[in-house]
Amino acid sequence: MGVWCLGGELEHTGLLPFALNEATVWRTICLICLSAAEFWLHLRSLELWIDVLRSHINILRIDEEEREELQASSE
Repeated sequence: MGVWCLGGELEHTGLLPFALNEATVWRTICLICLSAAEFWLHLRSLELWIDVLRSHINILRIDEEEREELQASSE
């Protein structure tokens, strides 16, 4: 099992294509962790990283039917 950690730094989002791509999307789980030390930033941080992931997933070459299957499998 491989684990990729971006460490909360947007500069590391360039690593996403190695961790999450067309070949790995079906066997990848994305986990967003928030720091309890800065609880007042939770919502902003969560929204930021969800947007980063959503943008990255949208550029993957996955057809609409497979996207729907992926979404259904995660619900």
